[in-house]
Amino acid sequence: MDKKLRDLNDVNKVLEEKPAEEMTEMRKGRRHTAMHNDVFDIDELKGMLVIPAIVLVLMVIIVIIDKDPSAEVKEANVPKTQTETVAVPETTVEETEDPTIVREYHDEYLTAFFEKFFEARLNADVDTLYEMTGVSNQTPEQSELLKSQLQTQAGYIESYSNIRQYAVNALEENSRLVFVTYDVKFRRVDTLAPGIMYCYVKVNDSNQFEIIENLSPDQTKFVNEYITSHEEVQELINTSNSNLLQAISGDERLAVIYDAFQSGRIYTDSQEAIDSQVSLIAIDGNEVATEPATESESVAETEAESESESQS
Repeated sequence: MDKKLRDLNDVNKVLEEKPAEEMTEMRKGRRHTAMHNDVFDIDELKGMLVIPAIVLVLMVIIVIIDKDPSAEVKEANVPKTQTETVAVPETTVEETEDPTIVREYHDEYLTAFFEKFFEARLNADVDTLYEMTGVSNQTPEQSELLKSQLQTQAGYIESYSNIRQYAVNALEENSRLVFVTYDVKFRRVDTLAPGIMYCYVKVNDSNQFEIIENLSPDQTKFVNEYITSHEEVQELINTSNSNLLQAISGDERLAVIYDAFQSGRIYTDSQEAIDSQVSLIAIDGNEVATEPATESESVAETEAESESESQS
């Protein structure tokens, strides 16, 4: 700028007369700046794309590191159908218990079933007994014989009590081998006589308990092997027999009646003859009558006295 500037008008003129090369340089500078800005935008875009990719890779690595290898093996071995939660029914039997071991069976329906069974015996109700045992092919003579035997037994037995069941699963579905313990109250005897019996019980087509009267060979084999090979059954039987022996040893009345049952004399001897034995107990080695004479004996004595008086 060699020109002298006298006032503002001179300044304006100088600015208007700016060399063309300077304008050219200015234009080049603006184009360079614009190109630089374009390059910056592209690089910035590339960086924005690269950052999410790195984050994804890091997330995958973290998942792989944190994943339990044993869980992966377990998941691979478990079928997909078992991954859903399945409701398990509640059971009163502990998982640690052996289902082949006989144990006391608390079932109100089975208890009611055996109460009905013993009541039918006391009432000589052969029809109910046949129904409960599934017997349907008895002749009238067989039914009458059984009824007569039960009536004879009922002449000595007053009641059955303390009925308890011990059961284990048997061969068929819904079948059980049941051991029943009970106490027998004989007439004119205070001491209870413990007893034990076993039954092969199943649920029949009418959804009712039923005692299988005639066992098949396989069922018979199962029962025999189970009784002889299980200590808890032997202990149950031995305990019942021991209690019975103790009761008989301590009560001679009970001993007389029990012997009559065991020998079958209740079916051959008159009840009066057996009752007379029950009425006698040993006191200091002497047998004395502890019961008044029966009605038949009193009538006989009265008739004998009347006959002797008439002869005199």
